[in-house]
Amino acid sequence: MKYLSLFYIMLAFIMSTKGYADSPITSTTFYSAYKDLKMVKYALEIKNIDTKIAKYLTSKRVRLDHKAAVINAISWDTKFHEKAKTFMEYVMTVMPKHAADTTNQSCRDIYFCYAYLMCMDDYFDVKEPYLILQKLKKYYPDDYTAQMITALVSAQYNLDNDWCICWREVEKVENNFIKKVNMRADARKVIMDYMMLYKEYCDK
Repeated sequence: MKYLSLFYIMLAFIMSTKGYADSPITSTTFYSAYKDLKMVKYALEIKNIDTKIAKYLTSKRVRLDHKAAVINAISWDTKFHEKAKTFMEYVMTVMPKHAADTTNQSCRDIYFCYAYLMCMDDYFDVKEPYLILQKLKKYYPDDYTAQMITALVSAQYNLDNDWCICWREVEKVENNFIKKVNMRADARKVIMDYMMLYKEYCDK
């Protein structure tokens, strides 16, 4: 009985702290604000990359927040670990010359999506996508979606170091972004509501 009681105490502790120990990348399910989009619904169904989604993510006519919502809906899945690789294989097959043009805005969007998909492949190791997004960041000074996703990846990268930094990263974008916001209000609320869990660690 003594050991059984200890087990339940430990289980209760784990459950009570789960929200704090979770992932900024996978727990900020802002796709819920975009469920009216057909491609978001489709992404929720297949939870992977196929030609249909890859074509959508590389389209110049699709807004970046819509692309981000699709990737957010795909999220992570234990069955699929090569979403980023599959996406880039499509890019190199269909548009190899375009993909090599790093001066092109569409190309930068492709690498933005690639980095975000890498996070969904393995959110325990986001160093490479973190570095990619940090390099891309300067090209998106007026893009709230790009800045916020970059902040979330940065929060994930710093998760084992300082939880206050996790909050500061997203707070900086939310409070200091003075340009037009290209992400739906409900999506922003999902992100900020979850990331508030880390705010209290800034007072410790």
